[in-house]
Amino acid sequence: GGERTKPKKPRKKKPRMPKGYDPANPPPPPDPERWLPKHERTGFKSKSARRKIKEAVNVKGSQGAGQVATDLEAKLEDRGQLAEEPKGVPPLKPQPKKGGKKGKRK
Repeated sequence: GGERTKPKKPRKKKPRMPKGYDPANPPPPPDPERWLPKHERTGFKSKSARRKIKEAVNVKGSQGAGQVATDLEAKLEDRGQLAEEPKGVPPLKPQPKKGGKKGKRK
């Protein structure tokens, strides 16, 4: 038994690629900020920063109130379509609320 056998080389594993992957045209590498914590990323705005932006706009009321309403008025004035109130009709008064507690308390 003087036969010597070569030590076996470990087989190289074939890399598994996604479906439809073209090695000649690889996709761009992922964003390096992906691995940073969220508060360290450039696109991140903290709650306090958002609050400051909201205060700068200074819109109070329901959604759509504020700048949009003034822009609409300016457009209508330019066109001459702003609704003018008739002079003979008094303005409507808010009606008082009706009712009280619903149901009887025991």
